[in-house]
Amino acid sequence: MTQTRSHPADARGVIDVLDGSRFQRFHYKAIFVSGAGFFTDAYDLTVIGTALLLIKPEWGLTTGQVALVGSTALIASAIGAVLCGRLSDVLGRKRMYGLAALVMTLAAIASGLSPNFMWLLIFRFILGFAIGGDYPVSGVMMTEFANVANRGRMVAMMFFSYVLGSIAGPAVGLVLLASGLDHSLTWRLLLGLGAVPSLLVLYARTKTPESPRFLAEIDEERAAADLTTFSGTRAVATGTPPIRQTMWQCLIAPGVWRAVLMTAGVWFLFDIAYYGNTISAPLLVKSVAPHASAIETVAVNLVLYAAFTVPAFVVTIWAIDKIGHIRLQVVGLVGMAAGLGAIALVPAVRNSVGLFIAAYGLSSFFVWFGPGVATMLLSAELFATSIRATAHGFAAGTAKLGAFVGAVSFPPMLAAWGLQGTELVAAACCLGAAALSFLVPEPRGRSLDEIASTGRDERRPATAGLAPPRPAAPAVP
Repeated sequence: MTQTRSHPADARGVIDVLDGSRFQRFHYKAIFVSGAGFFTDAYDLTVIGTALLLIKPEWGLTTGQVALVGSTALIASAIGAVLCGRLSDVLGRKRMYGLAALVMTLAAIASGLSPNFMWLLIFRFILGFAIGGDYPVSGVMMTEFANVANRGRMVAMMFFSYVLGSIAGPAVGLVLLASGLDHSLTWRLLLGLGAVPSLLVLYARTKTPESPRFLAEIDEERAAADLTTFSGTRAVATGTPPIRQTMWQCLIAPGVWRAVLMTAGVWFLFDIAYYGNTISAPLLVKSVAPHASAIETVAVNLVLYAAFTVPAFVVTIWAIDKIGHIRLQVVGLVGMAAGLGAIALVPAVRNSVGLFIAAYGLSSFFVWFGPGVATMLLSAELFATSIRATAHGFAAGTAKLGAFVGAVSFPPMLAAWGLQGTELVAAACCLGAAALSFLVPEPRGRSLDEIASTGRDERRPATAGLAPPRPAAPAVP
């Protein structure tokens, strides 16, 4: 390759190092630090269901109060995602990265110490706000550290921690319930233990530098120095840093609003189906196994979740950068619709525990071999650096509104329409999301700069986009 810069032959610019580096140690650091945040997010969101089983009789909560405590974190996370996403583009990723972890730690401890319903509601709202704020920051940080060749795999590996957190919440609940501890102490421990991973996340994030892609647009010299230290690969300031455009310039770029509609719309519809079924999973199990106890129901849900989601993630990590990010999303949404549609349209499935588990498991598999990962990834890679966290935060916030809609609407739908009508609605949401997925071209194998203007025809060069196109660099040792 011809040298065009007055630097040693082994030195490259920040963006070239990031895009062309092989999958190496600093990528695993970024995966761990971002992924640990998602583990905490998932634990805190899922553990409340088990905790409420114990809080309700202790405090004499009404059904409405239980629903409010269970769903307030979803509403708060929608607000947190939008606000913190924008602040991450203004103040920097690292600052919001640490702040989200700090607030999650304090709010988890406070939730476990809540003296009454109102304080628990307040602390869960604060916790939800921080969880929502962590979504765009963690997702964007991982994407901006990733190389071109393995970007999908890295984000999938990071987000696998969300599944582990979703398993850890009910698993810790089962252990504490089986231990014979006082129920009041049990639910307080369940909620307070969310502070443990948050503290680890907070410490790790103090050791993580600012996103080099973000910093390169502001201070290229510092970005190069930080990346060299963090990655062990030499990066230099080229003197021609990426151009940082204003939010207005980004929003009027061709194709941006199609990308916004695709990312936010798909995530919204997907979360209606996913969270509606997840929150209602105990009711779904009860509908086909009415005599199961509370602990048996939690255990069945946990086993079903782990049995299908862990293999799905293994396949996704291997395949995502081979088959394409949008194709993975579409395949997963159609697969979800097939499983949910079978429950809705085939009476034998609803009347047989075995067939129900197979259909529900098929749907669960395609959640994570599909939109569960792709929505996170696409929302982070389809926009330029100057609005990447803003756009991701908007999509994630919209998704949490969808989660809230699913959480509050599915239980009454189950009561009114049964499994058939409820799962038909969920399947329709999945098919609608699959249709929206075709609004933008496939980003696999292209640099973040190149795919920033998402609405263009793939055959055309990137134009007035969120950033000028930059060819992917060859691998850097």
